[in-house]
Amino acid sequence: MAARYDAEGNFIYPEGFDADSQEWRPGFEAQREEWERQYAEAQARFLAHKKQKAEALSERLTAQGYPTSCIHGELEKSERRLRMAQFKEGDTRVMVATDLIARGIDIQQLSLVINHDLPTNRENYVHRIGRAGRFGRKGTTINLILNDDERMMTDICEYYGMRVNELPGDLSSIGL
Repeated sequence: MAARYDAEGNFIYPEGFDADSQEWRPGFEAQREEWERQYAEAQARFLAHKKQKAEALSERLTAQGYPTSCIHGELEKSERRLRMAQFKEGDTRVMVATDLIARGIDIQQLSLVINHDLPTNRENYVHRIGRAGRFGRKGTTINLILNDDERMMTDICEYYGMRVNELPGDLSSIGL
């Protein structure tokens, strides 16, 4: 059961969940348990170029009910450490960050990396996507590609000899 969004970026709630009351309807216990199991085990990281975009994305995800941390270079080192600790301990499930943390973090539950912006250099791409699915676990990376990013994505694919598949319409098929 994957998190889904409509064309405007609004969260689509799973079957059996009442968005108004924020409660599960009677008779949907199996769906609730599966949703909570997947949510409890997974953590995600969004990566953006600029602090302003990272903060705006973090605010939007928080407003939609996701426990979110945001890390960027303009935070004090102690605040960055606190937010990273909250993410590692599972207090927050979503990390929104700039390339400040593209390298060198190992979080066992991190199963999804979303490149909200592609990195400005191809070397950072490998470091970004290498954070998902560590410790022998399956990981998924999603690149949000706009027209301006197509050339960089082509360059990355050619340089590393890889192919990036288009995201399918049915997100459940990618096993998030």
